[in-house]
Amino acid sequence: MALDMDIGEFIVKSRFREFDNGQVRQLTGAGHLPFGACSEELLAQAIANLENHFCAVGLQERFDESVVLLRRTLGWKKPPLYRRRNVNRLRPRGETLPTEALAVITAYNELDRQLYAWAATRLEQAIAEGGVGFALELRAFRSLNRLASALVGLRPHRPRPSA
Repeated sequence: MALDMDIGEFIVKSRFREFDNGQVRQLTGAGHLPFGACSEELLAQAIANLENHFCAVGLQERFDESVVLLRRTLGWKKPPLYRRRNVNRLRPRGETLPTEALAVITAYNELDRQLYAWAATRLEQAIAEGGVGFALELRAFRSLNRLASALVGLRPHRPRPSA
């Protein structure tokens, strides 16, 4: 089925509910709704669920800030260290998609986009409330994570090319 169509056609024809505001569906338990049936009310419920049932909101592309926020919120004595895996710097970017496909993706994820904007604002507010201390802790966390990665192999060590 998918071999003869671009991603936009695949989304519309497959009608997989996960392609229709999947994050809003996950946060509201609305996975059962038919494809295309998500509403502004669901978005409001998703935001209310985040506000009332989650201690913090983070973003993948602001992972370090999210980890520091969680450490502070949950009172962890030490932040969890991590290594980056399955990072594909060569993956296709959104701007390489056909305009029509991008329009379909945008249309079927508009509520997710609004939820993301809310979450980004919420994270930015939490970081700002942390003040200079947050910035210093973030810098220390990044340094510690890099050092630990090199020392204990959380991330493969790549020797610098010799001159």
